[in-house]
Parts: sequence; C-alpha cells; structure tokens
Amino acid sequence: MILSAHAPQVVDRPVIALPEATATPSCVQETVFFTPAREVRRCTSGDLVGQLDDYAGEILWKIQADDQLILQLSLSASPLAVELDMKPPRGTVGFLSIIIYGPKRRSSDVAYFMTQCGYYLDDPTGCDRNVPYTNPQCLFSFHEEPPMTFDLPQVQQQSVDDSTQTPFDILAGFETTDRLPEANTPSALCTTLQVYVRRILRYNLLT
Repeated sequence: MILSAHAPQVVDRPVIALPEATATPSCVQETVFFTPAREVRRCTSGDLVGQLDDYAGEILWKIQADDQLILQLSLSASPLAVELDMKPPRGTVGFLSIIIYGPKRRSSDVAYFMTQCGYYLDDPTGCDRNVPYTNPQCLFSFHEEPPMTFDLPQVQQQSVDDSTQTPFDILAGFETTDRLPEANTPSALCTTLQVYVRRILRYNLLT
C-alpha cells in the first residue's frame, strides 16, 4: 500500500506486567508487536513484555484489523510525555506508543474513531516511514502544506531515571481551551457533518 499521508501518534498507553513475562522494556524506544490476547512482545525475540488493559487492547485490535492502516508500535520504560493525564495503573512496566500510517482519505475516519474512544493524536516521533504528516484532530491539517515525518523534531530518551524531553508540539499555536462554536451544515450537502467538522468549519469561516 502506498501511504499518501497521515501518521499521527497515540502515546503512553500503559503496559502491565504479567507473571509469565520474560522481558522488561529498555530505556530507549524498541519495536514491539501486539497479539489478539492483548500481549505486547518484542519484535526481535518474541519475548513477552506485558499486556494492555482491556479497553486499550480492544481499541488497538480494531485499528490493527483495518487492512488500510499500518501501525508502528514502540515501547519504552518511561513515558514520552513529561506529565501524564493520569497516574499509571499498578504494575505498569512500560509505555506503548502507536503511530498510525494510512491513506489521507482515511484520516477523518481514524480521527472520529479515536475521538469517540477518548484518545487524542499527538505529533509522531521515531517514524520509520517518511510520509506527509496530517492530524485531522488539528486545524493546520486542513489548510497548510503538511510536513514530512522525517522532518519532525524527535524525542531523545537518555535513561530510565532521566526525565524525558517534552515532544515539540508544532501545533501548539492552534490549541485552545475554549469550546469552539459549530457552523451549520451547508445546505448543498446531503449528509450531516460531524460535530468536530462543524467546529473546524466555523473556525475557518472566522479566520
């Protein structure tokens, strides 16, 4: 499949230890894969590291089952974000990051699904494919030339004890805590636009 665009990232999904696990995460990001049993295993050896919780596992499995999307999974002992949304659950041994590659026409589908699940897409770090980066949850993706993934700033993890650097957010200028007003669905359209699309449309009409 030719990847024309897209490559947002879901970061810092906790991986929980299992009694039968035979490996621990390293201080740097390493490539892993995901099994139907919600297991996270090293690509190099197949060693079991841990398991995702039921909710995160179900979401990841649904995305992975989509044959138009390719996932790049990486695991690290420390989170990429300096501050997490919530305290990791007991038994957390590592943090999983997921980069989602796919055709540009599927980007809105991915954004809608992830928003419904309560997940938000961040700038990717450590991409192994150089493709145009678009994030449909962010306004810049609709009216700017997308950057290439290899040109995005990267996070450097030094050791487990060191604090990781905050990923540089190229979209920070577009962030707001205000609730965006919604525009009406244009009369020329036969379908009703989703709420987040109507908010983006309203923003574009005001700027």
